[in-house]
This record gives sequence, C-alpha cells and structure tokens, in this order.
Amino acid sequence: METLLYLTLLISGFSTPSSCLHQYHPITNYMNWTDAQSYCRAHYTDLATVDDMEDQNRLITSVSSYNLWFWIGLKMGDSMKWHWSLADRRFYREGETEFRNWDTGTPQNGNCVFMSTAGLWNNASCDDQHHFICYDGKQDTNLTYVLIQENKNWIDAQRYCRQHHTDLVSVRNQTENTEIEKKISLRGLPVWIGLFLDSWIWSDQSDSSFRNWLPGWPSTDQGYTCTLVCSDPYHYYYYNYASLINHPCDVTNPFICYGPAVETPEKPQLKRHVVRMKMTPKDQNLNFSDPAVQDSILQDIRNKLKEQGLPADIKVTWKKQPDGKVFHKEEEGSPKKEEEEKKMKRMMTKRGSLLLMATLLGPLVVGSSVKGIIRRFYTPSSCLQQYHPITNNTNWTDAQSYCRAHYTDLATVDDMEDLNRLITSVSSYNLWFWIGLKMGDSMKWHWSLYREGETEFRNWDTGTPQNGNCVLMSPAGLWNDASCDDQHHFICYDGKQDTNLTYVLIQENKNWIDAQRYCRQYHTDLVSVRNQTENTEMEKKISLRGLPVWIGLFLDSWRWSDQSDSSFRNWFPGWPSPDIHNCTLVSSDPSSDYYYKWINVPCVLNYPFICYDSAVETPEKPQLKRHVVRMKMTPKDQNLNISDPAVQDTILQDIRNKLNEQGLPADTKVTWKKQPDGKVFHKEEEGSPKKEEEEKKMKRMMTKREL
Repeated sequence: METLLYLTLLISGFSTPSSCLHQYHPITNYMNWTDAQSYCRAHYTDLATVDDMEDQNRLITSVSSYNLWFWIGLKMGDSMKWHWSLADRRFYREGETEFRNWDTGTPQNGNCVFMSTAGLWNNASCDDQHHFICYDGKQDTNLTYVLIQENKNWIDAQRYCRQHHTDLVSVRNQTENTEIEKKISLRGLPVWIGLFLDSWIWSDQSDSSFRNWLPGWPSTDQGYTCTLVCSDPYHYYYYNYASLINHPCDVTNPFICYGPAVETPEKPQLKRHVVRMKMTPKDQNLNFSDPAVQDSILQDIRNKLKEQGLPADIKVTWKKQPDGKVFHKEEEGSPKKEEEEKKMKRMMTKRGSLLLMATLLGPLVVGSSVKGIIRRFYTPSSCLQQYHPITNNTNWTDAQSYCRAHYTDLATVDDMEDLNRLITSVSSYNLWFWIGLKMGDSMKWHWSLYREGETEFRNWDTGTPQNGNCVLMSPAGLWNDASCDDQHHFICYDGKQDTNLTYVLIQENKNWIDAQRYCRQYHTDLVSVRNQTENTEMEKKISLRGLPVWIGLFLDSWRWSDQSDSSFRNWFPGWPSPDIHNCTLVSSDPSSDYYYKWINVPCVLNYPFICYDSAVETPEKPQLKRHVVRMKMTPKDQNLNISDPAVQDTILQDIRNKLNEQGLPADTKVTWKKQPDGKVFHKEEEGSPKKEEEEKKMKRMMTKREL
C-alpha cells in the first residue's frame, strides 16, 4: 500500500506576490501621537502595527538612529476585549478565537485566565503566580503543549513561552481543551493559558493581540493612553530593549510607520509563500517526526531550489499544521487523500512548475536512509574550515544570510585548533564578531570533546539525571548531574602523541568550566566516556580516593547555524548569561580579558562577523587539509618497545624523511594519531579474525587508491 505524506513549506524572501510582511519606516521628526498617526496615514499606511515577535524584531532593526523611544500604533480604547496572546491570524480557523470554557460564575474581575485541573477556566489578577502551558509551533520539536512547573505571574509566563517556545497556549476548541486538561489533571494545580483582557487597540483597527509590555506596565496613570517602544540596545540590561510602555499622547517623540514598500531592483519586496508538497517515501520505516530527518529533507529541498535559481537569501522552513505536526500521513483510498489529490491537481494547474518540482523532490529525498541523508551534509571533510572576517556591522540574522550567500555559513568552531585559526584570521581592530552559535529550543547532552561516534553511552545513577547541567562520576562509577558551579576533582583526557597518560586525574577542586579550561590548557579536554570499558578504567582510577570527579558531559540548548553537532564552547567565566541573549560573540582583542572568549547578547545588535567555507586551492594559497593514513608495520626486532615515545619519534622521523624524498612539501606536519584506547599501535596476532579483516581492508584501499 502506497503511503503519501502531505507537508507545508514556508518560504520567506524576495519573491513573487503573496502575503507581504509589514514594511517599517522610522521617522525621526518629533511629533505627538495624533500628528504622527496623521503623517503615517498620509505618506504610508498607518502607525506601526506589530503582529508577533518576528514583526517586533524587524521593527527594531529598522531603526538606525540613536533615539530611545518611538511611537507605535497601539492606543487605549474605550471598551475591554478578550484576546489570545498568540496573535498570528493564520493559526486560527474561523470562529476559533471565540472558544471559551468558563467555570460557573466566571469571568469576574481578573484580566488573565487560568485553567483548573477540571479543564474549566477562571479569570484572576495577572500578578498571581501559577504554573503555565506554552504552545510550541516550531518545526524542530514534537512537543506541542509544554507544561512549565514554575510559579510565574502571567506576564512573566508569557515572556518565558515566547523566549523558549512560541507563546502561551491558545485553546481553540473542546478537543484541545481536553488534551490540556489531561496534561494538568494529575498535578492538581491550575495553569495560566494565553487568554487576557485589555482595552488597547491598534491605529489601523487590526485585531492583533500582540503586546510586549515592560514588566510592571502598562501604567494605570490617568492620560497614559499611547504606546512607545524602546529601540536602544544599551538599555537591554535594564529589560527595556524592544519593550513597550504607555505615555501621554501629547508628548513629542519620533515614530514608526508601516506600509507596503515600493519594489525596486535595489530593494525587492519581502514576501512569504506557503507551498504544499506531496512525498512518497521508499523507506516506510523512516521516522518523519524525527527533527534530524526533517532538517535533512529541508536541506535537500534548499539545495534543489538553489540549483533551480532560487536566490541564496530566501529562507525555507517547515510550517506546522494546526495539530502541531509537519507531516500528515494518508492511507490509500481515504476520502481525505482523494480530496487532497484533487487540490494538488488544481494547484498543479495554477502553479505547475513549482509544485511539479516539489513533488519530484519527494522520492529523491526520502528514499535514502536517515543516516545517508545526514551524512551528505554533516560528514566532516578532510579540509579545515577557512574563516573569513567581514567587518560590516549587521545583526546576527543578516550576518547568517550574508555568509550563506557568499560562503558556507557563519563560523562553526570544532576545537581549540579551529578557534586559534579563527582568531588569527582577524586582522582588524574590531573587538567582537558574530559566530554561528545560537540558542535553540531544547536541551541536549554534549561531550566537551567533540568526536564522532560513541556519544550516546550513559551510566546514570538511579534517579538521575535531574536538574543539573554538568556531570560527575562517583567512586562507584555511576554518573550524577549537578550544578556546574559545584567544586570537584576532575579527569582530563590527553590525546597528544608525546604522553602515555591518557586519563589524568587532577586532585584540585574546580567548578566544571574551570576544570574544562584547565584540561584544554594542559592536556586535550575533560574526559569523554564512550563505553563501559572506559567507564570501568576511570572508576578504578578514582575509587581509592573516595571522591567524585567531573567528566566532560554537559547539558545546553545551543546550536550551530550550519546544524553541525559540534559541542565545542569557550564561554567567558560566568557566561552564557541567563537573560534573553540568544546569539554569540567572540572577542578578538588581545588586550582584553575577553580575548578568545565568548559571550551571548541580543541577536538584533549590529557587529562584524566571521563566515567559513572550504578554501579554493591555488598555487599561491594551497588548501589546508588533514589526511589520516593507516599503516601496517612488521618490526624485524620483536623485542622493540613500540610504546616507547622515543621509538615512536624515531619511526616518525624516518617516515617524514621518506615522504620528503618523494616530494612532500617541507611544511607538511606529520604526527601519530592516537586510537580510542589512547594507543598509537595495535598488535595483531597471526590468524586473528581482526587481522584478516584489516588485511582485506588494506587490499581494497590499495586497489582504489594504488597505495
């Protein structure tokens, strides 16, 4: 039986007509709110309306002057009205914003709404403290409704949901109400939902419910009936940046209008397309709910669209359906499938070329195994990343677009060697540069030392992990998570070829970050534990001391722009900040204490940035590459101790000399590469299965590469 998958793709960029984003126009003349409204209506459409956080970010980045406060179109009206915090009108079908499930005798005097464990709604003061439910509509998560078991007032709950998910939950029908009721009924506590009451209306009469008040606002003072937005990034640390306050309308301030931009070759119009696609997977066991699979398919689509002429600055993302899913599976012969196929045929008639291309993409993309898809994009090449500092000041998102258009992506850093090359690539005197690390939406365990394979081994103690973000090993070899600020002894891994100590126990109390820094300075990194054998070896090392030790496992939500799973981080002590600072800067100033270190700041700030790609090889600038060559040696002297560093150095020097005689450039670096067990050489006995397997591999390699 054939299985079809329907999905929706959101394409944003400079493209053909569709639904246009608001185009914002800051006006630096000082006017009162009424005159500003008249000016905007005469020259554009109206004073600025903001529908969601995406609009808010674009509104703020449109401001290039140093004015602190700007009028926008929000003004207090004469009557109160219920709104949902999530203002995206595409999220609601007709009538869905009006669904209510009030308890008997409600609503009464409160302006914010919570749901009881029986699924009934009550209104209360927005300053009350409750647990809350976030809605997550992002494509890289399978959790649509996220229960947050922390007490917050309604405004702080809203802010948390917008930072970590999408928004406070909207309840559009009885089905969703029942689903949320089930989620909270066992906890026995009510939760905030996204419904609130206010009298604020937009100048253009839009029914947008988006509000982003500064904590403690709007003010209840008489006459404070018009709204200002803060555009000064230096006020971010006081929680003002991009927040709203209300103010008397007769005060003069600059203001922001909105209206459709005039499209020109120099300034094409920013637009959105929603494209519906059909896919026929060859592998029926492929898990399309897996974010890694979705990301890989999306990357294939991006590449195919670019090959067919789509500009590099077009953003392509999945769009979740109302039920929170990206893909819908329809069985052969179902009424819904037949209806969808009719729709697809009608759409093909109207937009044949685009949809035909999309339909053909399906089998091409999903016919591969998951591992095959991911490997096409993320298998490391033998080339080192080449870094390109760009001294233009721009926000993180525009820096990312520039790097993807002109190179590969914003800089990714895999290890200290990469970081050294990144810093030395910078010749200007700019202090801070954007790199590709950005806060994601979900937490993930990483090893401090990033190496492919064997990253999933765990040996948790009973009842762990719990609330800590860093991991220590007990003298019994069991793992526990703890606060990264705790002080413990630690184990370093040393992978350098000039030492026989693979695991180095450091009997000094340090927090996890300082332990990591010590290991990177004097050895290689905090230890990774890849299997039970290594776990047992370290347990033996610490059991006699009777004290736990830090290992290299840690939990965070940071992701690289190119979707690399590199776990390398080099934060300045005390960072990353817990505030809403989602993008990463690296310091390149050798006179600063921050030199080489990273901090996180708001993504809308403007800084120079660093891109990466693989260098083009030329006679003047040959490409820097790594090769790993496997060799087999038959020693004449069977008593030779090949584990002796002096013997290894002698052999290596002989190899260097032979390679130089055969034309290898003198500046080529040749070193031993330690195996996972810390050894350079492995001795295989005659007739062993492993030896026979290795000999077969060597013969195949000889055939392919004429070694």
